[in-house]
Amino acid sequence: MKSLRYLLGPEFIWFISAVGIKYFGKYNISIQGKYNDTLESMAYWLPLLMVAACMSIYYIPVAPKGYLLLRIIVASIIGSHFVFAYCAASHTVGGPGVGALYIMGISFTIAVLFVASLVKLFFLALK
Repeated sequence: MKSLRYLLGPEFIWFISAVGIKYFGKYNISIQGKYNDTLESMAYWLPLLMVAACMSIYYIPVAPKGYLLLRIIVASIIGSHFVFAYCAASHTVGGPGVGALYIMGISFTIAVLFVASLVKLFFLALK
């Protein structure tokens, strides 16, 4: 039972997101790119949602708090790579704008992580 509490982490949240985006991307390709605009807007709202979900682990009592901020940062950078790589791969139009989707998604994730880390370190000094 002790190892089960380590599943409550940012790695699991990003893994579920990557699997969901992968299946959404397959669906988008099969219907000839009906949701290309949704994939493009994911570069802005998905990092906000995912980093907020990862930071909310601090409020789960059984989740291990040791090195949690470092785990959130590393898992978010690696997880956003996979998520936005799947987003860019499932965009049916292609071209130079798809690479910008990947770069904007990771850049926005890093910016949101920076702000969330500052908020955690300076304002939410949880013990």
